[in-house]
Amino acid sequence: MRNPHEVSQGESLLTTSEIAQLFRVPTATVYAWRARGFGPPGFRVGRHTRYRRADVEAWIREQAHSEAEAAATP
Repeated sequence: MRNPHEVSQGESLLTTSEIAQLFRVPTATVYAWRARGFGPPGFRVGRHTRYRRADVEAWIREQAHSEAEAAATP
C-alpha cells in the first residue's frame, strides 16, 4: 500500500483552488468537504493542502458508482 504522504517525481498535484474549479464549486465548499471527511483525499504540505490527480479521479469514479447504485435501488 502506498504511503499517503509520498509523492513521486512528476506526479500531478492539485491545489484547493484547482479542485474548486474542477467541480465548479466555491473553495469554501472544498474546505467544508475536507472538514467533514468528504471529498477527494488530500494531504498537507506545510500550511497547504494538495490533492493527487489520480486520487481525485478515483474519488470521482467512486461517486459515480455510488450514484448509479443508489439510482438502481428501489
